[in-house]
Amino acid sequence: MGSRGVLILAALSAMATVCWGVKCDDLFETESLRCETCSLIEENQPGLSELVKECKACCTGEVENAYSAATIELDERQRAWAPELDHFLATHADSFPKLKVRYSFNKRPTLIMTRATKSGSTTTDRVPIAAWKSSQIVEYLKAKLA
Repeated sequence: MGSRGVLILAALSAMATVCWGVKCDDLFETESLRCETCSLIEENQPGLSELVKECKACCTGEVENAYSAATIELDERQRAWAPELDHFLATHADSFPKLKVRYSFNKRPTLIMTRATKSGSTTTDRVPIAAWKSSQIVEYLKAKLA
């Protein structure tokens, strides 16, 4: 069983207790249950709608960890080989004012997410997006970009 399966089983186990009336704070540290975990359960276990509902009531979002800026870096030639990415760039990129597109020779499509830390410096996370669908890029940016 992969790490994704372990994560789903742990969340299901925790949420079973929620259904028996235990408060979220009594059940687990709510800071450690991210709403994206609830979404994973919903995707992989569609018959557990009540548990997903309880999970979403206990989870915390990523608001405090939101990114302040994003850059899609790619070789412009990649647009011909990645139609979903090309579609995103042509139809959705302009709807994200904090998103920049940077063309660099021989770069694989990567989403570079930047956030400010409490100390005032910035950190970046790099996410490869060559195989992502246009809708996945939109959803990710809506969820992560402040």
